[in-house]
Amino acid sequence: MPELVKIPVEELQLGMTVARCDRQGVYFPFYGKPLNDGQAIDTLRKAGVSYVYIKASVSRAGEEEIDEVLEEISDEHSSAVQDAVKPGYFPVEEAPTLKEISRAKQLHIDAGKKTKSMLEDVRMGKTVDTSAAMDMVSDLVMFSLKSPHIFSCMTRLKDFDDYTYVHSLNVSILAISIGRRLGKSPEELDRLGLAGLLHDAGKMRIPEKILNKPGKLDAREFEYMKKHPELGYDIVKKSGRNVSEDVLVSILQHHEKADGTGYPGGLYGRQISSFAKIVSIADVYDAITSDRVYNQRRSPSEALKLIFSGSGTHFDKTLVKFFINIMGIYPVGTLTLLDSDELAVVFKQEGEDIMRPKVIVVTDKEGKQIDPVIFDLKENDIKGKPRKKIVSALNPREHNIDTNRIIDGFAARYSAV
Repeated sequence: MPELVKIPVEELQLGMTVARCDRQGVYFPFYGKPLNDGQAIDTLRKAGVSYVYIKASVSRAGEEEIDEVLEEISDEHSSAVQDAVKPGYFPVEEAPTLKEISRAKQLHIDAGKKTKSMLEDVRMGKTVDTSAAMDMVSDLVMFSLKSPHIFSCMTRLKDFDDYTYVHSLNVSILAISIGRRLGKSPEELDRLGLAGLLHDAGKMRIPEKILNKPGKLDAREFEYMKKHPELGYDIVKKSGRNVSEDVLVSILQHHEKADGTGYPGGLYGRQISSFAKIVSIADVYDAITSDRVYNQRRSPSEALKLIFSGSGTHFDKTLVKFFINIMGIYPVGTLTLLDSDELAVVFKQEGEDIMRPKVIVVTDKEGKQIDPVIFDLKENDIKGKPRKKIVSALNPREHNIDTNRIIDGFAARYSAV
């Protein structure tokens, strides 16, 4: 059963599923169904409801179990491979999805070039071309609605040399993914995606010697860096393109934290805009999983572990649960060790059981690479038990495995099937 999370009725949004409320005898015919009508939310407000319990749908495990699972994720697991590859693999029947990967990669490349050009203009002192930005975000939103399972996976595409630009694009993609999971309308997704894309526009006015400093910033430099949300707010507001207020506020507040320790305003949970809360999670996740001049990237699973540890303090607790549901405990691109002692790369997350994704098995019993084959971890044996399970996430660097290359190569090989 999905875990129930208690939230104020003011935070209830379309797409959420209400299980019960804090008042007895309230007639509400929408219990157990995703809300798709604002009138349903108004009904609860008018009935004097203060809090509701929603289905978080993170997995069949509760929060304590999720915490335990995340704690078990380690980049230091042994690379021993002992058993032979067992039957149970199925031939590639994912051609549409594989083609979507190729289309997603090209869309990411094209959007990355546009983002770089747009932000470089800002660095040169020009205004933001928000019209072009809105058009690009609309293309991303359309793709997210047509191919939701592959959309958020686009963020595995990184570029060390163009980190600032690719990061802005990836935050937009992740923010759209969260918004779609929350049931936001295409128009809202457009604005949310724009907020993600422009969240760091202010950094274009930060000296590059500070922005790209390989070591830790000193106190003076960090205070200067902390100005970028306000700088970004001013830059985008002065663009004169009628950018909506929720986008501007999100740019200003994306470094605020639920416990009031963020900046620039030191705001607490309910004072922070919903868009800013979403962009904050997207921002931190992509930063953690990216190589930067001062930090090596961490695995997607470790990034989720860190974000989960900040749930309720740095990040909105409910949104963190939805984000884990989107990405899965083992996000696409994660190298994993199976209980069969084979190594596999997570290929696709779908359905409610985020512990059992589709994977690409890449080694045999001796740890030697094999022709990649897909295995669906949702497959059960004749006793109804999983044929294979993930034991742990692994650090791909320690095993000399490029997970992006494997996924891209697999897609290229079978996209014509």
